[in-house]
Amino acid sequence: MTQEEIEHMWKVASNNPNHDTNWHDPVVIAFAKLVAAKERERIIEANAPELEKANAHIKRLEEHAYDLVGELRVANIKLSMRPPRTWVGLTDEEVESYWDWEDFQCGCGRGTLLEMVRDIEAALKERNT
Repeated sequence: MTQEEIEHMWKVASNNPNHDTNWHDPVVIAFAKLVAAKERERIIEANAPELEKANAHIKRLEEHAYDLVGELRVANIKLSMRPPRTWVGLTDEEVESYWDWEDFQCGCGRGTLLEMVRDIEAALKERNT
C-alpha cells in the first residue's frame, strides 16, 4: 500500500464531504508515511525466506561460473603447453632406397628428381601425421 493510498483512505474514512480541506494535513501525511513504512517492512519480512533462497541460488550460480572459468583457463594452459611432437625422419638406408644413381643417370626407374622428392615427402608425411 502506498502513502497516497493511505492518505486517501484516511480522508474517505473521516466522512468529511469536503476531502480537499484535509488534503495537506501534516498529521494525515505523517500517519500515512508511518503506515506505508510499516507495510514495506511487513512485505520485506514476509518475503525474506524467499529472498534468502534466491540470493543463495544466485551465489551458487556465481561460484559455479567462477569454477567453470577456472577450468577453462586450466584447459587452455594445458593445451598451450603440449610438448612438441617428435619429428620422425627417414634412416639413411630408407633415403638410399629412394635414390638410385644408376637409374637416375640412365633415366630408368623414377623418371625425375621431382618424383623422388615427392616419394620421400609422402613417406615423411605418413610417419608424422
